[in-house]
Amino acid sequence: MAEFDIVIHGGRLIDGTGNPWFYGDVGIKNGRIFSIGKIGPENGKRAISAKGHVVAPGFIDMHTHSDQPVIADGNAESKVRQGVTLDIIGESQTVAPLAGAILEEYRAEHRQRNGIETDWSSFTGYFNRVMRAGISLNVASGVSPQQVKRVVCGFEERPANASEQKIMNRLVAEAMEEGALGLTAAWHAKGPENPEEVVEMAKVAKRGNAVLEGRLAAFLAVQEKADALKVWLTASDDVRAQRVSEREGGDKLALLHANDARQRSDAKRYREIYGFDLDDTSIYDLKLESDDQSPEALAERILQAAKQRFRIQAAPS
Repeated sequence: MAEFDIVIHGGRLIDGTGNPWFYGDVGIKNGRIFSIGKIGPENGKRAISAKGHVVAPGFIDMHTHSDQPVIADGNAESKVRQGVTLDIIGESQTVAPLAGAILEEYRAEHRQRNGIETDWSSFTGYFNRVMRAGISLNVASGVSPQQVKRVVCGFEERPANASEQKIMNRLVAEAMEEGALGLTAAWHAKGPENPEEVVEMAKVAKRGNAVLEGRLAAFLAVQEKADALKVWLTASDDVRAQRVSEREGGDKLALLHANDARQRSDAKRYREIYGFDLDDTSIYDLKLESDDQSPEALAERILQAAKQRFRIQAAPS
């Protein structure tokens, strides 16, 4: 009697741990990987030969805008046929929270663009809609602090008052309870005008073991980059280095947290982890080993170094 429902055999296995690939088989039972090693095709009710192929865990697409496409077509074949099994959605706009003028704008945009009626206002509502339609891969989302503020303060560009900040914090807490991974933002221009507001929301998200993900556009000024850095450094204990391309200027900035700097042994190891040369792409001459660096002081030091190193050119006319 076959021990497994499916045996995938004879392939080159990459197990996702960073180990070198190896030849082996994968035994699947009740829809889950049950065994990895030398199993043999005879031990499966169904045997799939992977000879000449690579067998790997599903890929995670860390930055997507497939929130509406997965509703329109839950098969998501453009993803699963490339091995993607988890889509991370959301950036400066997320599927929730939605209310008032923000809901109406979102509803009109996606009705016109995708032919989809937005019948949700929360993450719970969105995920329920996805599940009702059927979905072939996993979907996760962050919550945008920019969108949270628009829900509370509208489109008016001004600092939030104390009562509005409390409402913003509550909306973030609700989003986390409903499954949001953490905060996700993209500052395409101006940067975080009121970084302290984002920090307060990030502290709320952090209590739910959140991640903090963001992207800086090429044309942000140095001060705006420093404001964004202050948000990351204040709100998170583990801000990973990120590559931020300066499209107009050609320079690049790696956002380094002190912990990352302490753990970095040399440029070769850094390149292996992050995929680009430390010498060419980051403010690598800062001494970040000190434990007594406050987020404000660290952001200021990075700002001063950036002023000396960055030469952001005007976009070609």
